[in-house]
Amino acid sequence: MKAMIAASRCVGSVTRQREAVSFSTGKPRPSPPPLPRPLFLDVDDKCKIEYIDVKPEDLCAATPTLVLIHGAPGTYKDFRHLIPLLKGRGVRVVGVNLPGFAGSTILDTSNYYDHISAFPSVQLTYKAMQGVLKDSDNVFVLGHSFGGHAAVHFTGINADEQRINMLRSGVPMIESTSKWLVRQLYIKSFKFPDSKLPDYFTAGIVRCATADFPLFAKHLEKNRSLPSFLAWAKDDALIEEEIFLDVSAVCHPGPRLAFEKGGHNVQKTKAAFLADELTEWMNNVVQGRELSEVYSTNVEIYP
Repeated sequence: MKAMIAASRCVGSVTRQREAVSFSTGKPRPSPPPLPRPLFLDVDDKCKIEYIDVKPEDLCAATPTLVLIHGAPGTYKDFRHLIPLLKGRGVRVVGVNLPGFAGSTILDTSNYYDHISAFPSVQLTYKAMQGVLKDSDNVFVLGHSFGGHAAVHFTGINADEQRINMLRSGVPMIESTSKWLVRQLYIKSFKFPDSKLPDYFTAGIVRCATADFPLFAKHLEKNRSLPSFLAWAKDDALIEEEIFLDVSAVCHPGPRLAFEKGGHNVQKTKAAFLADELTEWMNNVVQGRELSEVYSTNVEIYP
């Protein structure tokens, strides 16, 4: 499996700029085509995992397969502008919702907070995806925002890992009030769209609150030999650049793309450009090119 992380924010060094590339912000962005009907998998009666499987023409075992992991909160629909562009470039795309988000509902409600916590939610998703990905020889993982955290766990996962600490709330009134407060925090302070579903926001904050950073660092080290791809925007209001620079420094050489403008959702605002770059990079990996000769960890800056 090939690890990949994509997110958003700023960088310092520049190796080259492509003068021919320009981005227009004056015209409204066209609506992407509708996504296919979702599929569902039951994972050990603990949760249902909702996902989509978008397949290009001429699909074979060697076709690059890209697993998309959303942020906290989020869903695979956050990639809806990127998905059809990747399909058109010959990439198979599997978009998955982590437990607690959209149609990925918790069945074992007595352990609700266990299953939506940061690492356990990735473990459940990883298990669900084994059958979906079994015929693919070249699997890549792309995480947006906090999904980058999940992508690192997804590629470094070990079935024998100990569970991390869980965030629990055992009193129904406190639980209900907490969900309402979390929803207000996201829509009023962080300016996330209002999904009308308190559990959507609760799952987001539980994922963040239960993040195991030592385990994240361990999995980063474990993934050091895997090809990597990072992209971010300087004007991202939610993520600081030091995070991406630190992660970039310990990852295998690969594309490091920083955009002057693009906000928190570069997978939307820079979809066409990223589709080209991602496809080229994945094809280089599949073809066995020596990536350290093609790429470095230096950052390229674009408009």
